[in-house]
Amino acid sequence: MQTELSDKLIASGFSLDTRKYAPHIMFGREIITDAAPWQIEPFAETVSRIELMRSERIQGKLTYIAIYSKGTKTTP
Repeated sequence: MQTELSDKLIASGFSLDTRKYAPHIMFGREIITDAAPWQIEPFAETVSRIELMRSERIQGKLTYIAIYSKGTKTTP
């Protein structure tokens, strides 16, 4: 999926980062703590939806906006 998306973005004129793609889940941003880091054990999860997010500061608050979604939306 990532390769297909990258190919389409390049074909549309976007310049992409050259770093190796590393899918991830973000647990926090700009966290300040005195807790020691720990190893997170690998886990498996079923994915029913994926979203491409844009982050921007709105009135000083970091806000995430889904700009593309694919899959089934679930309710909590």
